[in-house]
Amino acid sequence: MRLADFILRDMGRILLEWEAFVATLLPAAKNMDSLESKQGDKGQERNA
Repeated sequence: MRLADFILRDMGRILLEWEAFVATLLPAAKNMDSLESKQGDKGQERNA
């Protein structure tokens, strides 16, 4: 199985695991909602 196929097939589970991981990154994640945790620092990457 190709990685892309795996990611597309299991996207929901991957995102749930990601959100659970991000929630452990306190205090930074204390007030993050689901969307913010998925966006990460994309805006900062463009400004670098």
